[in-house]
Amino acid sequence: EDAINDKHPWTHYTFRGDRGFPYESGPSGQVRDQWRRFSHGWGRSDVAFYVMKSHLESATRLSGDGLVQLDINNPKVPGGVMKKGNTYYITAGGYGIHGNSDQFTFLKDLSHIEADMTIKVHVSSLKGRESWSKAGIMVRDSADPGAINVYCAVSFSNGAFTTWRSATGSYSSVKTQTAISFVPTWLMINKVMNTYTCHKSADGVTWHKIHEIQVNMDSDTAHIGMAVTSHNGWLLSSAEGVFENYEAQTSFYPSISPTVSRSPTYKYYLDGVMHLTNVYSDRRMYATAGNSGESGVGAGPANNSHDTYTWLIESATCGIDQDCYTIQNIESKRCLYAETGKDWQAGVGANLCSSSTTDISKWYLEEACNGSCWFIINAANDRRLYAQQDAWWDNGVGAVIGNHCDDQKWHIQVKS
Repeated sequence: EDAINDKHPWTHYTFRGDRGFPYESGPSGQVRDQWRRFSHGWGRSDVAFYVMKSHLESATRLSGDGLVQLDINNPKVPGGVMKKGNTYYITAGGYGIHGNSDQFTFLKDLSHIEADMTIKVHVSSLKGRESWSKAGIMVRDSADPGAINVYCAVSFSNGAFTTWRSATGSYSSVKTQTAISFVPTWLMINKVMNTYTCHKSADGVTWHKIHEIQVNMDSDTAHIGMAVTSHNGWLLSSAEGVFENYEAQTSFYPSISPTVSRSPTYKYYLDGVMHLTNVYSDRRMYATAGNSGESGVGAGPANNSHDTYTWLIESATCGIDQDCYTIQNIESKRCLYAETGKDWQAGVGANLCSSSTTDISKWYLEEACNGSCWFIINAANDRRLYAQQDAWWDNGVGAVIGNHCDDQKWHIQVKS
């Protein structure tokens, strides 16, 4: 009668896998053992449930949005996708994304991933019946159940994590963090050549690294997009993830050929604070506060993460069609420079940055180590930054023209 007359709607809804709806739902709050009133013993035949969609809702099925739904490995519960504005509602079954094969619903972005890229999304809601029901973003070699993939996700009650499969059909690896119940979480995958880094954030501004791995994928067939699984392959099990503000930005790293600009346009290096760690000596660059010029600039142990060892790399202009960067220390606000006409340790230091910064305080980044490290080259004089292995602190750090020695190669890593 209430349903027919549209009266006395309930406002509190819950369910449980082995009890079903209404579980402990009620008119205005939780009602303990409510399900017993409706299905005591063998159940009742005189009860009906009426669920009305709000008139304010205007979600529509996915159509012509540059995204396509794939049910990987034919889960017993087919997935579903609805869209409202910039929000995607994805329901999914499937036994999970783990082991040596996967079963889940994938909302595939039709963008091509030949380039390096950043994929970002806000998972604002996740509902499921299993602790490992999960929702996140994925880069996947193919639609094969055992495909190589990297998955950056958040679970129903085990926190944020990263899984990856390095070879087709091999067993997946996982990197977890503190097990907590689901909270709305921003997720981001950065792809740099064959290196994938998974980050999480509470606000989409301050990011924390979950894990970084190297995985080889075929760019001609690889997929990117959003993935949900209930982590339970039974017929009556499903999960729902709500994704907001999904975006994928691509960019191409430069060739090391001198006829092409040496400066990468990858947004990853412009949006964070970085550690500069020498590949050969495993020393990390610093610039202490209260000093200027060549004083207080050097390289210490690579395990230091204090702001003295942290740098902000920002875009600058260095002539026609050649972008370059300033490298500013977070704590001391000093910009790294290398003077023209000098060599080795002479003339390498850091002064307070200003709007009138000259080219001796601007640098190119040139790819090395097959894309996993960089030469840092001064824009005014082509001196290459180095850190010798047999020195420490302010000694053995300088810049030299020419050659490509290992002590001139640097890892540029986001501060976690």
